Amino acid sequence: MQKSILIIFGLGTLVVTGVYLVFNSSKQDTTPIPPPQSAPTETASPKTPETTTEPKKNTSTTTPPPTQTTTSDIPVAPPVSPAPPVSEVSTVCNTSLFSSDGFDSARVISRGACDSLNSLYAQGKISGNAGDTYENRDGLHVNFCEGWTPNPDCPLAYRLFPQHAWLLSGSAGKATGVHSGVTVGQASYSGETSGGVKHSIPYVFYKTQSGADILYNQYTHNNLYIYPSLAESTGDNIGNTSYVISSEDIAKAGTDYYHAHDSSGSDLPFVKIALATLASFRPEVKRSLISGTNIDGKRVSFLMPTLQMLIRHAHRSVSTESDYLGSVAHDNTSRANYMAGGLPQPSYDSAKLVRLGSELTLSEVPPLVRLKVLAENFTDSEKLFNTPGAIARSVSVGTALRSITISAEDSIDLDGTKSNHMYEWRVLHGDANKIKITKDQSVPGRAVIEFTGGDIWKRLDVGVFVKKQNGKYYSVPGIVSVYVR
Repeated sequence: MQKSILIIFGLGTLVVTGVYLVFNSSKQDTTPIPPPQSAPTETASPKTPETTTEPKKNTSTTTPPPTQTTTSDIPVAPPVSPAPPVSEVSTVCNTSLFSSDGFDSARVISRGACDSLNSLYAQGKISGNAGDTYENRDGLHVNFCEGWTPNPDCPLAYRLFPQHAWLLSGSAGKATGVHSGVTVGQASYSGETSGGVKHSIPYVFYKTQSGADILYNQYTHNNLYIYPSLAESTGDNIGNTSYVISSEDIAKAGTDYYHAHDSSGSDLPFVKIALATLASFRPEVKRSLISGTNIDGKRVSFLMPTLQMLIRHAHRSVSTESDYLGSVAHDNTSRANYMAGGLPQPSYDSAKLVRLGSELTLSEVPPLVRLKVLAENFTDSEKLFNTPGAIARSVSVGTALRSITISAEDSIDLDGTKSNHMYEWRVLHGDANKIKITKDQSVPGRAVIEFTGGDIWKRLDVGVFVKKQNGKYYSVPGIVSVYVR
């Protein structure tokens, strides 16, 4: 039987012609090179002087090019199930790039996770990163190559994950198209500056329907991009989706400030986390996730939705299913580290992430959330965007009451099944007292959400999680958000 839920919210141009330089590690020159430099920010002791003095931040690090339109983006192509790629590089993870305390330079990947990836790959149990691409879209403003400036390539000894291809897209900025193949990219640029405030690239995308559509197309066609959150790290963004990762920097006031990176560079730890996850999938699972399923005559990939689900399960705040359904990992910005003992510690358990990815079977892949608006009293001027995985509205301070009826009944499994789903509706962000969720008792996939009383600048989020009957995992949430401006 189909189900329903009602939700109510109460609320008091320079064109860069892209020249892609692609480097595939399987063809990498193996000429001996000097050993990599040790990472300057890694130390086992918080007493090291350079880790306790706050350096001067470079305020120009997130300035974008005058426009970020690029002719180098490749039009959307339907995902296909590829032949298993074969890499000539025998290891997934470069153990020589770990410090004595057992972490990579960003302190997000543990030596244990690295060893597990290499061991599982040697046994033929995981896919590795052959066939994956890392894309840099900020002209190497931040450098993913460890201790070496690519000229133009990054030698194998300086790559944390040596199997993936490299795609250098110049100063292209935000990605507005879909790159063919599995791609994890970043651009340490701002999206726009308004009133002296630098806003993030996701902020710019969330302002329009067309921007949100771009993100959703990338998300469902094997692309994931990471951008610094900038102003949205201290204030709410106008929307929230799982389509991108909006990264926060580490900043702690006082003399015990440990400088890991400014906003520029906060994206690189998540590139590492994403590549580790992609490497951990079983070959047959990864191929099926890439291929996805057919929706309305179009192929839609499950790879990045599943990757996002696993990354969030690996967050340190998540031990149980209940933890996952209410985790801060679903917020609109993400921080790769937290401060403890004078050092940044990983917010995500990379060893757990590798284990979850390598153990995932096709039957355990959660549904792809697909939301639809059935009714609402938001005005046209209050509508930001409607996409299958996220819906966003924006109202003025003092708006008394708004309601919206949402259906998640079109959520779909990897095999194309749309029935026998379980649904969880949760307040993820904002004052729960200002949000009322009324589930349709006869149609669990529907609910009315009421937003009441908005007298502050704040975003309210309701997450919709979907799971197969007797399934192992709830999906990454579809999100209905209202921003009070």
